[in-house]
Amino acid sequence: MYPFILRLTTSSDELFIIREECLVKHFENKPFVPEPENLQQECFELNAETVDGFVQRTVILSASDSQWEFQHSLLSGLNDSKMKFYSGFHEYAMFKYGYDHINTVKMAYM
Repeated sequence: MYPFILRLTTSSDELFIIREECLVKHFENKPFVPEPENLQQECFELNAETVDGFVQRTVILSASDSQWEFQHSLLSGLNDSKMKFYSGFHEYAMFKYGYDHINTVKMAYM
């Protein structure tokens, strides 16, 4: 079987596959690029709530309030448009610096 291109978007129910050999035969997989050093400390919130912390915080609440907190915790990120924002940064870095540049790798991990 020859290689193919698969594109699955997270913003909609779209799946796009190209299996035409003349289009995809020159594509090749690249090796995994490890996460840059100190990325977690430099770019992410260090005091994110843990599962144990959530349980301790909500155990004293009523069942309906606990359920609301649980849903809020799970769904609050869906309304956050930063995902598309960082995706645009990553795409820009690919064109400006190339795939292997540290800025591009950093944006891919964010």
